Amino acid sequence: MPGPSRLWQTIPLLSILFFSIAVPVLAAVDFRKCCTQVPVSEELRPLQWDACHSSYNSSETDPAKKWAPEIVTTYAWCVNVCEASGDFQVSDTSEWLSPLTAWIIPASALLFLLPISEHLKSDEQYFRRTKQGKIWEKYVGNWWLPLVEYIQILGDPASAFNGALAQMTADWTLCLSMHKPLNRKREQDLILIVILAEQADFRCAPMRSAIELMAGSSRAREYSKTAGRVIWSARKKFNTSVVLPIALYIGVAAAVFYDAYQKLGDNGTSHSLAYGVWYNWILLLSVFANCFASHSNLDAVRSGMEIILRGVIENHTIVQLSKIGWDNQAAQTLHQSYDTATKSLAPYPAPHPPMLLNPRDLFSRNLECKGVPLHKRYRNTYNWVRWLHKNGVDIARPTKGIWSYRIFWPDWYSTHHPKIMYLVTQLLSWFFVLFSCACAAVLSYTTPKVSLGCRSMNHIIYASIALLNAVTRVVKDTLKESEYVRTYQAVTVFYYMMGSLNTILVLIGGSFLQITGVFRNCWCMSGIVGQNANSTIILSTNTYGHQYWARTVWLRVAYMAYGGVGMCCVVAFFIRRYVAHSVRKSLI
Repeated sequence: MPGPSRLWQTIPLLSILFFSIAVPVLAAVDFRKCCTQVPVSEELRPLQWDACHSSYNSSETDPAKKWAPEIVTTYAWCVNVCEASGDFQVSDTSEWLSPLTAWIIPASALLFLLPISEHLKSDEQYFRRTKQGKIWEKYVGNWWLPLVEYIQILGDPASAFNGALAQMTADWTLCLSMHKPLNRKREQDLILIVILAEQADFRCAPMRSAIELMAGSSRAREYSKTAGRVIWSARKKFNTSVVLPIALYIGVAAAVFYDAYQKLGDNGTSHSLAYGVWYNWILLLSVFANCFASHSNLDAVRSGMEIILRGVIENHTIVQLSKIGWDNQAAQTLHQSYDTATKSLAPYPAPHPPMLLNPRDLFSRNLECKGVPLHKRYRNTYNWVRWLHKNGVDIARPTKGIWSYRIFWPDWYSTHHPKIMYLVTQLLSWFFVLFSCACAAVLSYTTPKVSLGCRSMNHIIYASIALLNAVTRVVKDTLKESEYVRTYQAVTVFYYMMGSLNTILVLIGGSFLQITGVFRNCWCMSGIVGQNANSTIILSTNTYGHQYWARTVWLRVAYMAYGGVGMCCVVAFFIRRYVAHSVRKSLI
């Protein structure tokens, strides 16, 4: 597995880069004390203390008490006086606890709801593990592989969005295809099993041939229904796994919005709101990734496939399997299983043939099964849909009505340029990440006299690297199928390094610098684009500019961000309900 090894090589380099950036930054300057030292006119001097300590109330009707006067200085003065004085303030509890409890912990909980790949070994693999293999699996593999996958999701969210959307869209179109007149019971069985089992990758068994044989046999079709019921019964409950955490997340967001409305013009509140909006893409991805039909326990999926294999064996002999279409690998696997059963019963006198050829003994827990991670589900779904088309299932887009538009019914199987289609869907999926990052950047950008500061650049850099990783992923998957091995290895190392950088330095590091107060310094407050010694900094709080931008931009952008996410979630819920209704009806 090249992923973890490539990621491990990048960690020392990223650690050195992180500490080299973080060490020279002066953080948490006491700007209130520094504000009182700014030379002002005689007219403003009596008001300077109140202006620097937020003694003005925005609910007042008297303009003299409603807004604080602007205490303005330059970047050079701030560096020479504020930072050189050594007057630094320790972040109080409200500055780090509020964003931690309101945004970071709920977003982390939603992140852990995302389906990640599991690896179910066969009994032969499990019991033949070496001592080193057991130690590795117990102390390293059980946490290292999920950690790598979470880093990939955070570093390359566009690929995760693309995989989740591809599978959800495929479920939608396949359920609509069940009602086409050309799709009879055989085709409907094929569609049903693909919808329920497409999250799994069976490495050591010819499962697609088995599914085809199962659906093609009228006397064994009930096995497909039984397998579907087993998989469907283990489907994770949507109300407890998604709806409840999302409701809690939205409830916390509503409380933060109310608090922000009560503190119009407060810079700390606006930046906290920006980081909360930034994490919205995790909420959206959590909903998309839990709305497809195959969101079931992987053990149940394997059990369902074992039922299908058992039905194939009970209704076909080895000779028939070879004639019907099983390849040499399939026939060899079946033959070896029969030999194993024969040898295990050799000590007993003349076993009865049904006892000797018991399919339950042959295939129970003998399938190696691995869940497909989100960033690979686009290509996995594409392959499954093309397989359905090759087996005579009518999944063509209708020629009339609303479903005749490509946006509602993508032709996965008929595209003449699959790599271009892959790139286009990656870019479209990246727009979900761009929307959250752009809203967060606008909130931090419109803080008076700051413009493109550290926080806005943090959000922009994250979206930019996410775009680079989305394109690199397409190049990496394309080169994997070519003979350019060295180029593929170089692109793979670059992809994992940039994904780790985007996760560790930009997302986690930027959030850490925000809640610890590292961004509260003269360099960030003056804006980092076009900065010079004469760049202005407003040290007073609750000025007219603060309140104006709070009413005009901050709350409106935040409402737009959550409103857009809410509409996408409603569409995903509707698709899930329709798919669930169609699958239940097919299993009756």
